[in-house]
Amino acid sequence: MKTINKTLFTLLLPALMASMFTATSCDDGHDHDEGEVITTVQLLLSDSATGGTLGNFSFEDPDGPGGNNPTRLDTIALDSGKVTLVSLRFADASSGTSKDITTEIRAEGNEHIVCFTPAGVQLAIVLTDSDGTHPIGLESRWKAGARGTGSMTVVLKHQPDSKNGTCDPGDTDVEVVFPVVIR
Repeated sequence: MKTINKTLFTLLLPALMASMFTATSCDDGHDHDEGEVITTVQLLLSDSATGGTLGNFSFEDPDGPGGNNPTRLDTIALDSGKVTLVSLRFADASSGTSKDITTEIRAEGNEHIVCFTPAGVQLAIVLTDSDGTHPIGLESRWKAGARGTGSMTVVLKHQPDSKNGTCDPGDTDVEVVFPVVIR
């Protein structure tokens, strides 16, 4: 039974997670281009001890929310007991060409925060970049606990008038649930 459940989990989780994706433009007067959406979320992982690349894990939905299903949803693989450095990249490919908007988010760091919520896995996450007052979350450090499978919800929040270092206020620019395996 355990093998069947694990197989079903492996097969069904990406489809379930893809259905939980949302993306919107920041439409309340800040500098993102009108009509811009976030269609790509990429996590670049590196070893905290050596700096070596551990992998790149992506979510891609080139036509944005609604329409066609996402074309990519990678399972994030981590090693138990290891500390991993994570850099996030966001892009808009809805026009047919990919436009990196990470620099824009960093420049407007006092209006944005990335929130991470693990489920079913042991992950301790520390946001390592800031706007000078509050964390941004484009850079973070993850420590993986015991082996297991679960998910990681990544949310980019837009908080132009209410940023307080938490994920409660503001609007969601993008939310993706990645499957996670700690081995």
